[in-house]
Amino acid sequence: MSYSVGQVSAFAGVTVRTLHHYDKAGLLSPSDRSHAGYRLYSEADLVRLQQILFYRELGFPLAEIAAIFKDPQVNPLERLRARQRQLNEEIARLQRLAEVAERAIEVQKTGVPLTPEERFEVFGEVAFDLSYATEAELKCARWFTSCPPDMHRRIADDFVADPRAFALVVPPSQQRPGLAAYTRKAVYANAARRAGDGTDGEENR
Repeated sequence: MSYSVGQVSAFAGVTVRTLHHYDKAGLLSPSDRSHAGYRLYSEADLVRLQQILFYRELGFPLAEIAAIFKDPQVNPLERLRARQRQLNEEIARLQRLAEVAERAIEVQKTGVPLTPEERFEVFGEVAFDLSYATEAELKCARWFTSCPPDMHRRIADDFVADPRAFALVVPPSQQRPGLAAYTRKAVYANAARRAGDGTDGEENR
């Protein structure tokens, strides 16, 4: 049985534009076309799409997903294990930040001023500069509840221009030369994808 691009878009929960992008990237090309030239997806295509969406949900970039599919020497299990380790590290980092936030709330509720020694005892080993977060909220107040592509790019620019900004994303101890610029490039690529840049504008073919 074959499915049109609109049908696949509906039951897979992705946009037609995304399916076109996967086709252009060589990740998922429909197995057939109708007499009128419309894309038709097979059951095997749907299985591949499910795999792509699974990897995307885990945060794999499209280039790495393509490498997994194309290179028989690539071990998907090892890639998944590596990603699992990264996610576990990120979960632990976020848990530490949640604990810091909880302590900060308690400090604010009590209203008792802290000595420098007490402040670092309360906030532990958090190394990033929270002053940037305050400045960013003031600078981008009307965008603070959402992040459209243009604002996403502006935030990425700060990763390179302001070390405090990048420290909110990657702790200084884990940063490497060129990582901020690489992250900015990745953010720009993702923003372009979200905005639909670079597509052919076709919606149903």
